This record gives sequence, C-alpha cells and structure tokens, in this order.
Amino acid sequence: MALSAPQQQSGKAYGVMQAIQNFSPAVTSNVVGGKGFINVEPFFVFLVSVTLIVSMLLMTQDHSREGTLNSSASKSKRLEALTK
Repeated sequence: MALSAPQQQSGKAYGVMQAIQNFSPAVTSNVVGGKGFINVEPFFVFLVSVTLIVSMLLMTQDHSREGTLNSSASKSKRLEALTK
C-alpha cells in the first residue's frame, strides 16, 4: 500500500482497506445467520472466485502500466528511494 498510493492519500487508502475488511463480517453473518450453515461454503467459494478475478485484473492493469504491485525487490527499493 505504501508504494501504490501517494503519500498524501495513504491515510485514505488504509481507511478504505479497513472499511472493506469490516464489511465482510457483516455480510457473512447475514448469510450464515439467516439460512443456516449450509450456505456458508458456496458463499465463500463465490468470494474466493471474485477475489481471484479482481486480483488478476489488478495485476494485469498494474503490469501494463509498469506499476509497483508485483515489482522485484530491487525495483521496489529504487522506487522507494525516489519517493523519499
């Protein structure tokens, strides 16, 4: 997160990330609580599938723009030195 968001926006980026993490238990409890435990497995399979697709799209977009998400250690160190 530190290299992918501008320094002025890092607080907002971490806040959005925390909000998404807090949203997940609320949705999960509604699925599990209302209809029983049998719906948990398909729900989590769906979540894993969505996560995989979004992650692949994010990595593809980052790679096409020569971003920092999947860069090597040496490239990350160079980019970190440039941002200081």
